[in-house]
Amino acid sequence: MKRANRARTKNKTVLAFWLVPARPERDLFAELIRILAVELKAPRFEPHLTICSGPDTKTVRAALKTIMNEAVRLRVRGLSASGDYTKSLFIRFTATSALDDLNRQLRRAAKLPVRPLRNPHVSLLYANVPLSSEKELARTIHLPFREVIFDSIKVVRCNSSTKTPADVRGWRVLATKKLTR
Repeated sequence: MKRANRARTKNKTVLAFWLVPARPERDLFAELIRILAVELKAPRFEPHLTICSGPDTKTVRAALKTIMNEAVRLRVRGLSASGDYTKSLFIRFTATSALDDLNRQLRRAAKLPVRPLRNPHVSLLYANVPLSSEKELARTIHLPFREVIFDSIKVVRCNSSTKTPADVRGWRVLATKKLTR
């Protein structure tokens, strides 16, 4: 019985709301992701900041249509690493009232519990490598800017828990909304 429950949980899909960086920062992040993926045999993915996620329902799908249209500007706090697969190496950002408002709007429109967005970040690597290697990478990468503008939101269907390259390859963008600058 436990095996069947695990299989169902593993294959459960959700809809995630991503905040996507504007160019030229998006291009730099994508190139860093590409280089790290090649060097460490890790998956490639689109640079994004996950705002929230919820069940694949019509309410969640429709939430994108109801939210604000303004781009969000976030200050870079630095690079960091963790033992989590989806946060192997990531760029940390300082939350702002605009990001908090967007999070609240999306959660309310999708009928999800309203909770604060903790540790806003854009991952650069999804991998199972030693934490010491991840921390060394975080120390060696220096970004040429201190702020990033995020100018679009995407709704992405994905597994409820991303643990493998196959999970990353299974992501599907369902909708995109451009934000005004």
